[in-house]
Amino acid sequence: MNVRTVKRREVKRPNTPTPLRPAIHPRALLLYLLLAAAILIVYARVQNFDFVNYDDADYVTGNPHVSTGLSAANIAWVFTNPRGGLWIPITSLSQMLDSQLYGHEAGGHHVTSVLCHTLSTLLLFGLLRRTTGSTWKSLFVAFVFGLHPLRVESVAWIAERKDVLGAFFWIVTLWSYVYYVERPSLRRYLLVAMALALDLLSKPIAVTLPFALLLLDLWPLKRIRLTELKATDVSRLVREKLPLFALSAIASVVTYIVVQRHGAIQSLQSIPFGMRLGNALVSYVTYLVQLVYPAGLAVIYPYPTPPAWQIAAGAAIVAVISFLVLKSPDRPYLFMGWFWYLGTLVPVIGIVQAGFQSHADRYTYLPTIGISIILAWGLTDLAQKWPRGPATLAAIAICFCAGWSIVAWKQVAYWENSESLFRHALAVTSGNFIAHEGLGEALLEQGRVQEAAPEFVESIRLKSNFDAQLNFGVLLDKLGKPQEAAIHYEAAVELKPDNATAHAYLGSALIKSGQTDGGLRQWFTAVKLDPGDADLHYDLGTALLNQGRVEEAIQELSQAVRLQPGDPRLHNNLGTAFASAGRLQEAMDEFGTALRLDPNYAKAEANLGKALIHFERYDDAKAHLSRALGLDPRLEDARDALANLPSASSQSTSLSSHR
Repeated sequence: MNVRTVKRREVKRPNTPTPLRPAIHPRALLLYLLLAAAILIVYARVQNFDFVNYDDADYVTGNPHVSTGLSAANIAWVFTNPRGGLWIPITSLSQMLDSQLYGHEAGGHHVTSVLCHTLSTLLLFGLLRRTTGSTWKSLFVAFVFGLHPLRVESVAWIAERKDVLGAFFWIVTLWSYVYYVERPSLRRYLLVAMALALDLLSKPIAVTLPFALLLLDLWPLKRIRLTELKATDVSRLVREKLPLFALSAIASVVTYIVVQRHGAIQSLQSIPFGMRLGNALVSYVTYLVQLVYPAGLAVIYPYPTPPAWQIAAGAAIVAVISFLVLKSPDRPYLFMGWFWYLGTLVPVIGIVQAGFQSHADRYTYLPTIGISIILAWGLTDLAQKWPRGPATLAAIAICFCAGWSIVAWKQVAYWENSESLFRHALAVTSGNFIAHEGLGEALLEQGRVQEAAPEFVESIRLKSNFDAQLNFGVLLDKLGKPQEAAIHYEAAVELKPDNATAHAYLGSALIKSGQTDGGLRQWFTAVKLDPGDADLHYDLGTALLNQGRVEEAIQELSQAVRLQPGDPRLHNNLGTAFASAGRLQEAMDEFGTALRLDPNYAKAEANLGKALIHFERYDDAKAHLSRALGLDPRLEDARDALANLPSASSQSTSLSSHR
């Protein structure tokens, strides 16, 4: 033992953190660059991928508050409205910014997610190097986090921006906490609290982060030791984090209320508690198997009833590993890694079940960091006992990392579009009603109606579900079968009575079937359920206008304009309604607004020209009608009005709406 070592031990006080190394050493820079390059190579193709029809519409493409980019009204909206059953305003703002920068091009959204994931991986690598002093073991953990196939779902799925953003702020919180531990102060503690708050506003799974910080105290910070565990030390560290636990508690309550109101939580009648507990035990083991052998990965795994032997085996494996970990207090990374894994999975393990999935690749994003730590440090300790053990272990690790990278590269390809995503899911799972519905919807969007129909039929056969019933109704509507479509819309309404879209579609089908009063009642119900949807007011107003109920149509179309004043079609139809009521000056004002918003809006141009005829402004009318026909030669009403212009003052000229 040399003198230098003795001195270090003499000055070191108990229960103090291990001295921390600089975050980046110049010699390690190449490893950071290689790690980033590997991630970018695996995910490079996503810049050419599309949005998918599974949740992307809810989060981006079908949400006008997000898809229209940054504005004061949109920013206020994301802080007051949940999305997908979650209150995630920071995630919404990031996707809103992407919409501002890239519009409706999915590639830019994908690139942002990949860059965020890459940065998180590099931060994790740096954090572990700084707190443990081990470059190669830290690199292994970061590599698994960044390039394992289980990560593909979170990174390549635009709707899962909340995953990559949540992971980024999670790791930033860990960095802030290490910074605080180095030299505790109120200012540094507030940085930790701020980072946690941003994480909670990105994805509520961060409610387990204060618990993870306690594990960090054990290893690698070594503020407490399992071999010298004292209740006073534990109590001190818990009290230190009480404000953070309070933040998590508030977020938990808010999330539960929002998810429950959104209807995403499955009832105990649909999935009994015993089944949930059994599935949770099986899922804990399933994720461990998938970490080592990631085969058959899919976007959705249908909820099964696990056989009793699987539940028993799952319980036994979890219990045995927990027992062995507790019996090894001299290896604190085992305790830290295992209970990090168990604890961070609690919100998504299915005891509180949201959705129909039995488990999901995305749920492993942060939890498997703990298992990677166990593998890196545990296997290294074992290898020290074998001849040529370290070299053998390094070779095995390289082979596994190479294999995982190749599988991840292949897995990324399935996310190119909705069709490839769900065809792959059907190839590797069975009884997957969600995948059948998703594939049917993808085919329907491409106009491949005959191919889509059997997918919806099979989805409904496996489980009568809202999306399949609604989309099968849309398909039948396209085939000119509104009465049959209404049957499926009614089934969708029964499954989700508070869904405005289902009532609106049912209303349209009933009107097409000649049941006008019943159809309008459905439309009024839709507007009542979602009074903030401009499209619903627009469609109801148009339906009322077609039925000659002009004053009611004006009310609905005016409300649509108030909600979405930047949409030219809303102004055009409101102008049409004003014209039908004989309020021509108001009609001209609306047509003029529509043209200011879209100077090439042919129907608004034609309608303004026809309105000018009533004021005997024939030269102006001729100019507008001619330009309308130049923009769209198919406008027969504009052509007729222009042809009869010399005698227009004695004619009754109708105005066209945008349908």
